[in-house]
Amino acid sequence: MIMLYDTEDNVLIKPMRFTLPIIENGGIATATDFKAFIDAVTSGSSLRKFKDTEGNVILLNDIDMKDITLTSGAGSNVTSNTTNANTKVVYTIGEQTFNDVFDGKGHSVINLTFTYNLEDGNIAHGLFNALGSSGVIRNLVISGNATITGKAPQGAAIGGLVGYCEGSILACTNQINLSFEGTDAANVGVRMGGLAGVLYGNKIGDTTQANGCSNEGNLTCSNIVNTASGAYSAFNQGGIAGYIENDEAYIGYAINKGNISAPSGRGGGIAELYRKELLKTALTKESFKMT
Repeated sequence: MIMLYDTEDNVLIKPMRFTLPIIENGGIATATDFKAFIDAVTSGSSLRKFKDTEGNVILLNDIDMKDITLTSGAGSNVTSNTTNANTKVVYTIGEQTFNDVFDGKGHSVINLTFTYNLEDGNIAHGLFNALGSSGVIRNLVISGNATITGKAPQGAAIGGLVGYCEGSILACTNQINLSFEGTDAANVGVRMGGLAGVLYGNKIGDTTQANGCSNEGNLTCSNIVNTASGAYSAFNQGGIAGYIENDEAYIGYAINKGNISAPSGRGGGIAELYRKELLKTALTKESFKMT
């Protein structure tokens, strides 16, 4: 709305309202578009050109991310309340966190390559560093490889799709292989999951099979110093989520087909740390190995 006044506060031009039309053919069609979307979320720039007429970010076709290496996912850094080992972590998402609807329309993003440095000031890493409480990611398949390096901070959250999740993940499949090649000091808790590193509230899948999610990526960890097994101190791995917090968190119709291998810590096919009533119709077909 625009209004102009003279020096005596008299209105010179009546209020005028402008509505920007939604681009009818908006969406993500190429690898360049997808990288631009990630950058736009992180910088807080407009996402209009990536949205359909309903205001949802959409994929228009399969995307091949070959020859593009990402060092961070979409969104601001996630921070925490502590750097002390074996301490409960409270996560704080950044201002530029994705909080809209991302609809893959059944398409895939393939050949994703990530190299995450755990010393970059961001405690959560994934294709989306974090997903806000109103955010939804649905109907999407992602594949590729993620290599995690550096010294892990207390509460490091690493996911194929989302690092730290307060939103909903529906009808998604992760085929990204997560390889932890960093260091994890004694009693420093790490949370790594195929779809989400940490699920805080909200859900992965729901009460319908159509919205069920799966992990087909492998989770591996090199030899680490940390051999603890406590809730706040262990290296936690789960095929769907590495760590579930908050009684409202929910996993429904989930299946893990990925292999999980770790030298120590706590692990599970679906989730490492959880309350059993929060898991519904969840299955695992993975090979689980503690080495």
